[in-house]
Amino acid sequence: MSSRWPFKRRKSPSLGRGNPLSLDLSEEIGYEAPLSSKDTRFAYEYQTSLSKLGGQSGSSTVTGRASWASVKLISTHSHSCCSPQSTGMYRARGQYPIAGIVELTLHTAMTVEKVSIALIGRFTNRGSHKSHVFLDNCMTLWDSWMGNPRLGATNAMGWNPHAQVFSAKLLGSYNWPFEFALAPMHASFHTESIETRFDLPPSFEEERIHAKVEYQLVLTVEGGNPRTNVRLPIPVHYTPDAPSSGRPQRRPQGMMTPMEDPSAWCALPGVQIEGTVVRRRVHAHASLYVGSSLSYATGSFIPCYITIGVDDPLALDILATSQRLVVKLLRKVTYLQGDPTASSTSYRQAKACFKQAEVISECGRAVWVVPPFAPVEHPRTRQFYGEIHLSEDLKPSYSSPILSISYAIQYLSFDCTAFEQANELKVCGVEITENFTGQHSGGFISRCYSNNDQQVKLKDVQGLPSDFSHFSF
Repeated sequence: MSSRWPFKRRKSPSLGRGNPLSLDLSEEIGYEAPLSSKDTRFAYEYQTSLSKLGGQSGSSTVTGRASWASVKLISTHSHSCCSPQSTGMYRARGQYPIAGIVELTLHTAMTVEKVSIALIGRFTNRGSHKSHVFLDNCMTLWDSWMGNPRLGATNAMGWNPHAQVFSAKLLGSYNWPFEFALAPMHASFHTESIETRFDLPPSFEEERIHAKVEYQLVLTVEGGNPRTNVRLPIPVHYTPDAPSSGRPQRRPQGMMTPMEDPSAWCALPGVQIEGTVVRRRVHAHASLYVGSSLSYATGSFIPCYITIGVDDPLALDILATSQRLVVKLLRKVTYLQGDPTASSTSYRQAKACFKQAEVISECGRAVWVVPPFAPVEHPRTRQFYGEIHLSEDLKPSYSSPILSISYAIQYLSFDCTAFEQANELKVCGVEITENFTGQHSGGFISRCYSNNDQQVKLKDVQGLPSDFSHFSF
């Protein structure tokens, strides 16, 4: 079933025969496909019929469409993973501004009173059809009280304080540069008594999850009649800067084990394994180590090292193999389900406004090999080197009142139907960051699975109460 969206769908405007401002353009018009160019510009154009832009009205010889208002966005970062041409959508990063030029090309005189562009961020709960605007930063590029747009501005405020109100129609070509600096911006929403501020969330949309975070640049050209206002919405994919220095992992030649080089590894709490295999009680102990940073970039991998000791030789041969060990990377998405801006008259109503929903899914598993650099094993102890390969499209870790994305390593279980495990699994939180360096490492172990494998949903409580105390990450 289709969901309602906060942004209106495209409608075909009814074209008049006279002034182009007689068009009913109160609805938002969908953007055109971006135009590729060598300087990584994206051009979005508003189009209308040629007969409305200087051609003979009603003439059958005038055909086709022409653009008269356009926005050209310039990519201020040159890396391919952030280039707009690689994704079909303009991508913005936290430390880089969104810069571009607004151009008007008017072949016939038009009444224009104001030209503005706004950066809008919106969070939508598709399950409850509720949306919240957490960012609305509007910039006036030109207004009639700024005077003749061809004379230019004379002060830092972008207008001439001595200019007279410009009342004539515009004709010809005009352009205005703009720039939105994302670094100092914050998201916010207001309740009855307080304002909550937090860092801008990343763009987020997945089919299985009701939460959606989207950004748009909206160009607005206002005429004399509100019904003739032109709105050109442009989607923007935003990724915040990494809060820490996550880097693609590399396995140097001659990597040492955790026992030989403890500084390169982080020892996770040990786990005591209990269960039965072939009707025999099993007691085992496992120690898991991961790369010491606990912060990993997308497109890289999480290095793992495990030692497992089993008191029963038969159980050791059954469980302690590279195909049996299961160490997972889990992701938990927590998002706002209530309406924090709604008025509340009781504690119960106020608590419902900030109700959260959670979705926990598996997004990776460790693949294991017997390390050639491992020391001689104890007769009842085995060691394995493993890697959890991180997909390039993983969303980075983030936390806010409306949306949180967190990751954890879950360990240790066994892919063995003959083994009935009795102990609880453990988790350790890790941070996933966006890979802005362009360096990708496939790891020491070749991938044993396809990038197109679908994520396995473990828990989905979108609106259902449940206990997640054992998934505390």
